Amino acid sequence: RTVNVNFERFTPSIGTPEAESTLEGPAGGLNTRWNQFADEDSAGPLMDSVGAATTIAFTTDFTESRDGGGGNTPMFRSTLTDFGRGLERTLAITGLDVDGYYNVWLTSFRDSAAARERTVGVWSTTSATLSPNPQTIDNRVGRNGTTFEEGYNYVLFEFVQADGTGAIVFNGNGADTGEGFDDDYRLGLSGFQVEKTVA
Repeated sequence: RTVNVNFERFTPSIGTPEAESTLEGPAGGLNTRWNQFADEDSAGPLMDSVGAATTIAFTTDFTESRDGGGGNTPMFRSTLTDFGRGLERTLAITGLDVDGYYNVWLTSFRDSAAARERTVGVWSTTSATLSPNPQTIDNRVGRNGTTFEEGYNYVLFEFVQADGTGAIVFNGNGADTGEGFDDDYRLGLSGFQVEKTVA
């Protein structure tokens, strides 16, 4: 079972939730239960992919959500973001099993004719993981809003260990010239998926 989260657009115009049966992420999830939010934080515990209650919740410090222009892939149609470029943001997933292991997919896509308006950023975690850490998500090349491509519109952190409070914290920042990129960019978060695993 996974816990699936999708973000809806709420600026510049109010969006509506996607049809749940059409949502799918890099970890799958078609025709399963999705948690959808037009805000940066969950109001309480999330449901898993079969509709069972969990203890999992999340918080972020993104400031808005915008149209992602994701074409045929509903998860890409909106993304949490910030107006400023090169900003640092966090995603804290809480209510996990203490010291438990999880696979976490972080998804982000923003379609634009201008590469500078697309999503480019770096995600990392302070938790132990068997995946490369940090990882880059980079939409600059092409405008593929229809298929999931690791490193392009999502990153996967495998076997991430929750801490002693049952939390995993991801730190993200929009790529900027100070880090060697050719311009300053925004980092977004279209949604995420969490799956418990065994190390």
